[in-house]
Amino acid sequence: MNWYLEVLKKYAVFSGRARRKEYWFFVLFNAIIAIVLSVIDVLVGTYNPVTQTGVLNTVYSVGVFIPSIAVTVRRLHDTDRSGWWIMLPTGVAIGGAVVLAILMPSFGGEYNSEGPSQAELVFIGLYVIALFASVITLFVFMVMDGTPGPNRFGEDPKQQIIPQQNNNHSPYKAEEKTVQQSSMQPVVITGEGGLGSIKIYPGRKITVGRSQSADVHIDNKFVSSKHVSLHLNDNGTVTVTDLGSSNGTYIQGKKLDSHIPYVLHP
Repeated sequence: MNWYLEVLKKYAVFSGRARRKEYWFFVLFNAIIAIVLSVIDVLVGTYNPVTQTGVLNTVYSVGVFIPSIAVTVRRLHDTDRSGWWIMLPTGVAIGGAVVLAILMPSFGGEYNSEGPSQAELVFIGLYVIALFASVITLFVFMVMDGTPGPNRFGEDPKQQIIPQQNNNHSPYKAEEKTVQQSSMQPVVITGEGGLGSIKIYPGRKITVGRSQSADVHIDNKFVSSKHVSLHLNDNGTVTVTDLGSSNGTYIQGKKLDSHIPYVLHP
């Protein structure tokens, strides 16, 4: 479900990359929600059998149209392809229809009682095959693995960790039980210029910000009240997540997307 929510958070973000999990989990949950809403439309009487559409399902489809296009574009970027490839089936459909409309009269004029001519049937068959091939081509792009490492569209999304649910909202305090049960040692992040250090214990997430309620308080006008969070994962990696700060968070000069964890390398 987190992958589905990540796509919604990036509602109209067409830049960057999306790994296969992000795309296909969104497709899965999107289909499930559409089916559930269709059933509800039938039960509550908001389904129109003439147009075969339901009010709830239509509203939902309109709402997720932009993020659906955006995540498809980012998925293409992950394979180092331009997002314009998304137009392949549409381009074939429109182009074929235009050519069909122009050339059909030259294949024997208007339809007669015997139906379309053999030449017309051949062209229609080729048109259907081309349309089917364009859909299959786009599908193959969607299931392909992304290019390893950075490409022209951004960093490898596999280096990003999707947020996991964390029900601990209490101020940072290392509990003895948590430390004793973990074989991992705490990680210390040292600041530059005498800013001190932050100790992160396994399984804990701490917040840094200007607010007095932040686990690490920094009294600076450029720091948001809840600016960033740090988390030591079970695999020993430390992730940093910008919490929607006003001035942003940067790693090696790259501004982080809000609410998306990034691995903080030593």
